[in-house]
Amino acid sequence: MTTSVQKTLEIQEIGIIITAKKLNVGILSVDFLKTSGIIPQDWELQNKPVKTPNAVQLAFKNGVNLVAQPGKIFFSETIAKKAVEDIQISKVASKYIETLPNADYQEIVVNPKSLIGLENSFSDYITNTLIAPGPWQNIGKEKVQASINFLFQLESAPLSLNVTQAQIKQNEKSLPALLFSGSFHYKVANIKQTEIIGNMVQHINNWQTNLATFNEIVNQKFLGQEESVFNN
Repeated sequence: MTTSVQKTLEIQEIGIIITAKKLNVGILSVDFLKTSGIIPQDWELQNKPVKTPNAVQLAFKNGVNLVAQPGKIFFSETIAKKAVEDIQISKVASKYIETLPNADYQEIVVNPKSLIGLENSFSDYITNTLIAPGPWQNIGKEKVQASINFLFQLESAPLSLNVTQAQIKQNEKSLPALLFSGSFHYKVANIKQTEIIGNMVQHINNWQTNLATFNEIVNQKFLGQEESVFNN
């Protein structure tokens, strides 16, 4: 039976990663997103766009972020304490691929993350609970840090889950935390061209089901709890 882990804080994010052979990094700009109707006209940037020859990053005040790299675009949004109807990421990602249907899309990855603050008594959760004790835990002058990868073959899509020790800075203090990062993988490269956009939109709009599955696995199977902050 899983020991119930006491959470002090939870920060949750949902990401949608789209890979394609013909994604043009340089096309991503606020003007393009607004004139094409991908984002509303009233969205404001949190800070100046970050642009390099191989990447463009846009961060908006509502918590939505876009990062374009060669062959890949990443949409993310901080969602803790947001109402479901206020979460914009699926609308933006869907509108993006509908606006650019000929990019030779390959895969969609729905990427939920939870950064969970822990009581000090659970600061060694990975090394004391998920990993069997052994001499490798006594190497070096400080406690060993650990990260574990899991792969679950779910009916809907494969889920890869990484669990990493982390820290949260709060009031100038560093608190122990765990970062759970999940990836639901959907291949779309072999789908007929006439069906590919509709299929991708369906996967994108399934993010709530993916998130619920992720939360259930993290909270019930790993932490011994029933709900996350997102569900409260």
